[in-house]
Amino acid sequence: MTYSSLIEIPEETLECINGKFVVDLASDIDLRRERYRHPQSNQFWMHLQAVFRQKLPAGQVLHASEMAMDHGDVNLAWLQWFISQMALSQFALTSLAARVQVLRASCPPGHERENHLLQLQSLISQRQQRLDAQLKKPDSLNQAQVHCEQVFARWRTGHYQRFSPASRCYIALEELRWGLFGDVCRAHEAIDSRSLLESVREQAVAQLAYDIGASARTRHFYHQWLTFPPATGMMDLKALLSWLGDWSHGEYQPVTWSVTQSWQNIALGMPRICSASRLAGSMVDEIFDLADVD
Repeated sequence: MTYSSLIEIPEETLECINGKFVVDLASDIDLRRERYRHPQSNQFWMHLQAVFRQKLPAGQVLHASEMAMDHGDVNLAWLQWFISQMALSQFALTSLAARVQVLRASCPPGHERENHLLQLQSLISQRQQRLDAQLKKPDSLNQAQVHCEQVFARWRTGHYQRFSPASRCYIALEELRWGLFGDVCRAHEAIDSRSLLESVREQAVAQLAYDIGASARTRHFYHQWLTFPPATGMMDLKALLSWLGDWSHGEYQPVTWSVTQSWQNIALGMPRICSASRLAGSMVDEIFDLADVD
C-alpha cells in the first residue's frame, strides 16, 4: 500500500511531499526547538502531521500518553510504519538513514529505543539496496527521462497553475529532485547526469518563458515572476511552498529562497530584473547543487 501524496491540493498532487514529510518527521524526533522561523510554516507542518495521523489504519493507531509523544517513541513507530508502506526515493532513504544513525549514536546502550532504531536501520538498508539495484539497470536513464517528461507535462497542462510562475518552476524541479529523476542523476556518471540536467534546464526555461508570455531572455521585474494569481487558498499554497523550500538559504540559494520564502524580503543575490533563462537556470543550479560545477 502506498500513498501518492500526504496532502492533496485541488488540481495539484505533489509527490515530493511524501519523502520530505517522512524525512522531516525523523528530523523532529528529539528536537527541542521549533525548526520553522515563521508561524505560517510551522502551522503548515502541524497540519501535515495531522494529515499523517489520519492516514494510519484504525487498527494500527497507537494509543500513547502525551509524555510518550513528547519523547518521540510514537513518532518512531509511525515512522517505521510509513517507511514500510510508502514508495520513497533513494534521496529520502539516504536522509532517513543519516538521521537514524544520529539517533542511535545518542541512544544509551541497551535502551528500549535502540531496538526500534535497529529495526528502522534494517528496514531502510533493505529498501536502499533494492533501489540501488534498480538504479544501476541500463534502462534507468530512460526511466529518468520519462519521469522528467511526466513532470513537465503536468506543468504544461496547468497542474501548478495556482502558483506564481517562478513557483511552478520550483515545484517541478523539486518533484524531479525527490523522485526517480534525481536518484538517477545522483547514481550515474557525471556526463549522464549533466545531459539529463541540461535537458531539464532547457525545458524549465522554455515553459517559464511561455507562462509569462515572453522570450526566454526577456527580462522582467521580479514581482512578475513571484506574484500568485488571485485564488482561494493562496495562503495555504504559500505555506506549502515555504515548507518545501525551508532547506534553502538566502546567501547560498538566493533565487530558491526568494521564490519560496515569501514571508521574507527577497535575498540580496536575487536579481531584481531577470529573464526566464536566468531564473530557471539559477534554480536548476541551486536545487541540484550545481553552483560549483564547471
